[in-house]
Amino acid sequence: MRNSILYLLTFWILCNSLTSAAQCDFTATLSPDNLILCPQETGELNLTITPTAYDSVKWFKWLSFGSFEAEEIPGWENSLAVNLNQFDHSGYSFFAQVYAGNCNEFSDTVLVDGYIFLPPVVMHGGSAELNQNGVWEVACGQDATLELMMPYTNSIVWYRNGVPLPDENAQVLNITQTGLYTVSGAPELCPDLISFLGLELEYVVLPDPDLSISLSGNQLTANAGNAWQWFLNGVEIPGATEQVYSAITEGYYQVEASFDANCIVLSDSFQVNTTGIAASIRHELKLSPNPCNDLLRIEGEAIIQNSCYEIISIDGQLMAKGRLMQNAINVSSLPSGQYALRLIEGNLDPVVLRFTKMN
Repeated sequence: MRNSILYLLTFWILCNSLTSAAQCDFTATLSPDNLILCPQETGELNLTITPTAYDSVKWFKWLSFGSFEAEEIPGWENSLAVNLNQFDHSGYSFFAQVYAGNCNEFSDTVLVDGYIFLPPVVMHGGSAELNQNGVWEVACGQDATLELMMPYTNSIVWYRNGVPLPDENAQVLNITQTGLYTVSGAPELCPDLISFLGLELEYVVLPDPDLSISLSGNQLTANAGNAWQWFLNGVEIPGATEQVYSAITEGYYQVEASFDANCIVLSDSFQVNTTGIAASIRHELKLSPNPCNDLLRIEGEAIIQNSCYEIISIDGQLMAKGRLMQNAINVSSLPSGQYALRLIEGNLDPVVLRFTKMN
């Protein structure tokens, strides 16, 4: 290393001494003064001589690491512009020697450098698990991401099953569908250098647990789950957090069931028609007075004697229950609002009647 530095210093001292001794009245300058080429990229180095009169030009190069020994470049004689490429010329320093009359002048030296990039690399993220077959499985409550690592930040295109995913041009991709995934991109410094990952990563998005709603009488039941929340027409029903819910209002019902801390599933909509429920009524019954404020009487040709009853609020809460005596129920303790009275007799479908409580 010391010998190389001494050689370089000697070389420059010799150049400067020749220039000083000749006292040339022209200058030679290279541009650009800093040239960095992307892979497979070409560039141009230009020599400017001021004044422009000259006899001849020779070009030299020396390796920026190694012996620092300058060598003349054949075929470049008398050229004022030379073409360079990243493969052949990066890592070399270039200068020109200009002859005019009895003088010769060395130009400044320009190092031609080149960018070198490792192949694209992606990193898996999320809570999905890799199975024994080398496939990532994304179960309910889990997530999976792929991140294209630096320096590939430009012109990113993600692919699933060989097809580009529209609008997916960020470094991080969220995996939401089963398929084979790969990516291409370019470094910011070399935006035209589009590189591909070169392999496909397989992801399987497992289906959510089966969740459905069944109806018996006016009872809606979720078939699975560990915790529940019911909705009516897309709005959460306060307090409706049991597996079974008593529907007293027409509309579209859904239930959200938790299977573990991260796996929460929303069911499809289930339409409830209270006219259909009322079709199970076996007797023409009515409530009087309605609205009422204390004693609610049940009237009809065939009163269901000794039936059990339940009073349910509009949000599905059980407010009172008991056995029907003398065809009347004391509701004075209930808050004002709308209620459903369910009369239950053996294994028959309940009779559902509505009433309003007023203070």
